[in-house]
Amino acid sequence: MLKSLAAGSTAALLTLALTGCSLFFASPPSAVGGLGGEPTDFAREDIPSEYLALYQSAATSQKCAIPWAILAGIGKVESDHGRWPGPGITSGHNAWGAAGPMQFGALDGSAAGNSWGGQPIMATADRPDQGWGMDGDDDGTVSVYHPADAIPAAANYLCDHGADGGTLDAYRNAIYGYNHAWWYVDEVMDYARRYARSLEAASGVAAQAIAWATAQVGVYYRWGGTCTDPRLPGDIPAGQRDGNNSWIHNCDCSSLMRAAYEYAGVTIGGYTGDQVHDGVQVSLDDIQPGDLIFSAALQAPGVPRHVVMYIGSGQTVHAPSTGRAIEIVSDGRHLDPGWVGQVRRVAGAG
Repeated sequence: MLKSLAAGSTAALLTLALTGCSLFFASPPSAVGGLGGEPTDFAREDIPSEYLALYQSAATSQKCAIPWAILAGIGKVESDHGRWPGPGITSGHNAWGAAGPMQFGALDGSAAGNSWGGQPIMATADRPDQGWGMDGDDDGTVSVYHPADAIPAAANYLCDHGADGGTLDAYRNAIYGYNHAWWYVDEVMDYARRYARSLEAASGVAAQAIAWATAQVGVYYRWGGTCTDPRLPGDIPAGQRDGNNSWIHNCDCSSLMRAAYEYAGVTIGGYTGDQVHDGVQVSLDDIQPGDLIFSAALQAPGVPRHVVMYIGSGQTVHAPSTGRAIEIVSDGRHLDPGWVGQVRRVAGAG
């Protein structure tokens, strides 16, 4: 809830190289954004196994069904899944009166209030009627510091604050009810997208564009390249420009997107300043494989510095910069709300 500013601070904006422009997994269902899918590799590396199991269990065992990745996103932002060393995670309270890995308000008269209800640790028989504290593991104790109690309690809190509506808007509003800050909602959703694999396979035009773009992984970036005949690693030593344009057929960020969609039978602009107007704009929460993500950073007015293609499960494919090769990025950096300027849907845009 009301959390320490030092714990889970807002993700920093990623720096873009001036030279940057900028398999295949599934498309999230529109209702839940794919957030109930299997854990990504990033999720398994970042979330302790005990916590992951609790997030997944609480997602389907409480008052309403809620994507497990949203619970995990809250746990990450609030306490780094119980690992943050600050006050109020394993004992006591933070400066606002919040406590435990899910940072419930647990102190009467504090800024955070006492949404837990009763004492931070109490016998199950002593739990008052008000509040969301619960004995999640039936051990006879209700403890705000015990993830087996705090995580299902957080799920119920979200359900009681609108998550039972089952839509992305409902989830976002429920998260806002958990901590009244939209930057917090964005950060939780960013981690949720990175944690869960999408649930449906891309098809049609998007699938073809993804297949072509990912087949170019390892091809060196060429600034201003047309991407008409990409060559494999070694053709341009270290990816350097040559004096006679003999490797102009390699790809930069925007020509990779153009060529991928050309392969799929769709014509889009040749550089980011045109592509940012192609198709239709969609929200980051509604992103689907095949969508193009444009950086908030600009190289000129109205011209994004970089563009990448979302391929599902928090992954993107892009041509990064001179000296580097086309790559798949799995750490979710291109889904950070601070990085994203705009998302455009080219496939099926009508």
